[in-house]
Amino acid sequence: MVKSQKNSRIQSPDQEYLQALRLYWQNEKEGALSLLSERLADGKSQQPHLYYRLWIESLAEDQDESSLRILQRHIQRHINYQHPSWIGLYALTGLIHYELGELEAGRILQRKLERHTSDPYSRELSLVLGPELPDEDQLQIAKGMIKVTADYFVLRRAALLGVRLQDATFSRKVMDTLQDRIGESPLGAEIGFHKQFSVKQYRKAWQFARFLREVYPLNSQYQFYFAYTSYLIDRNRTALEEFLKLNRRAQEGDPDVLCMIGATLLQSGRKTMSDKLRKRSEYYLEKARLRLKSQGLPTDYPTELLLRINDNEDVPNSGRHWIVKLSAKQCYDLYQKPEHRIEYLHRAMGPYVKTGDVCMFVSESRVADNQDVGIWRLNAIYKALSDPEWHPTHRWQTILKLQMRMEVSIPLEIEGNQKERLPDDGPHRYGLYEIDDSAMVWIEDSVRTFTLDDQAFVQVFAELKLARSV
Repeated sequence: MVKSQKNSRIQSPDQEYLQALRLYWQNEKEGALSLLSERLADGKSQQPHLYYRLWIESLAEDQDESSLRILQRHIQRHINYQHPSWIGLYALTGLIHYELGELEAGRILQRKLERHTSDPYSRELSLVLGPELPDEDQLQIAKGMIKVTADYFVLRRAALLGVRLQDATFSRKVMDTLQDRIGESPLGAEIGFHKQFSVKQYRKAWQFARFLREVYPLNSQYQFYFAYTSYLIDRNRTALEEFLKLNRRAQEGDPDVLCMIGATLLQSGRKTMSDKLRKRSEYYLEKARLRLKSQGLPTDYPTELLLRINDNEDVPNSGRHWIVKLSAKQCYDLYQKPEHRIEYLHRAMGPYVKTGDVCMFVSESRVADNQDVGIWRLNAIYKALSDPEWHPTHRWQTILKLQMRMEVSIPLEIEGNQKERLPDDGPHRYGLYEIDDSAMVWIEDSVRTFTLDDQAFVQVFAELKLARSV
């Protein structure tokens, strides 16, 4: 009897809402919003909150700030504080503040709703704008949030929280609830895709992406997932077809798609690159680079690929040399990955390493102190192909090309306590130590002694010696 009373509190969503959701999943947002506005205008809907929440999500994804503000004012005008529905509507205006980046304004509304814990939108607002809570408290809020709602986006937030907190039981419960109240949705496949992609299981991620592409063929985001994972598993023909379709849809305005077309063409010709293929790849990569530059975004990835095309042998050594210290994990990755995966690196090295600088990648196997001699091991030699470029996420980024990876790391003896002499700021923050000619001569002698004058090493250091003499 108690169960039936609980279920009676959950009103099944209107067919029009489900239809609008399907349009949204297909990326037909204009059709979805048209249906929503018609339904809200006739005043017959008993679930306006569902419609408004879908409207907010659609506008936020398109970054349509002006329309979000108009919608916020519209909702505020329709709040009746004499009716219990005001709580959910009030929380929705707080969610709009969140989407607009107006966090403090949203928190003011969230604090006013703290005692209205039975409303799912009030709970959702407390999750995104409330104080930082322990994982268990967040789960408790989410569990209460899903009890009395048929809103797809509320249920989606709860499911994603369960995934983030690695609570498989709760995630399954939310997905079952979503199935019961909404029916089939792309959320399960989306979660599967991101889980597999995050652990670099690209073939499994590709299977989820293929399902999403087939079921929701008009959704450009799912199409990009499918194209990109096809590229990662060397299905280059499929990847190129999908990226070209995306490029036509975006009217050649999406730099990520332009860049991936160039990358796919380059990968297709990895064994035998014809002049025609090279020119096509260069065309798309240069267009992507210019588009990114015009938008104030990092251009390091297309720049690296353009350097690969041009073989970058004309980048002269600058005569400057750096020691780059690696962690144990970085050293392990350097040896485990195939050479074509480490041939080019994007590394945060501050504003210090410039085009033509040579970087000696070393690991520290024994720390030097006043009584003992430390041991560094030379693992690889790289050359900088670009000046540092600012990246909004990874800070400074420099493109490096592998000159030589040592089959066996070469020991270098270091005397004295190095750490006591390091300043708090400068290149040492990035694990960098600029070395002078005398240090380079010492490194050359150490390498020559260890390798017994191996000609491969002799040639590398002969080029470095020539650069220093200029």
